[in-house]
Amino acid sequence: MATLVKVNRVPKFKLGDRVQFSIISRHDNYSPEYKVMYGYASKINKVTMNIIGVDAERYIANISEVKKYVDPFEGLSQ
Repeated sequence: MATLVKVNRVPKFKLGDRVQFSIISRHDNYSPEYKVMYGYASKINKVTMNIIGVDAERYIANISEVKKYVDPFEGLSQ
């Protein structure tokens, strides 16, 4: 019998890329609230990434949980 092999494919990041990630804004065991944050990649390891947020704070996140930020208004100002 065959089994499905799942390969985690994460986007490749470079230093200075704009990224989107989430943090827990309210620490509650029953219903935690998550907040979407934006920032820039400052250091990239194999598993984790250091991020400088737009609020000038430093964050550490797993690369698999970080997305590339795509500006929704890019190209509309022409």
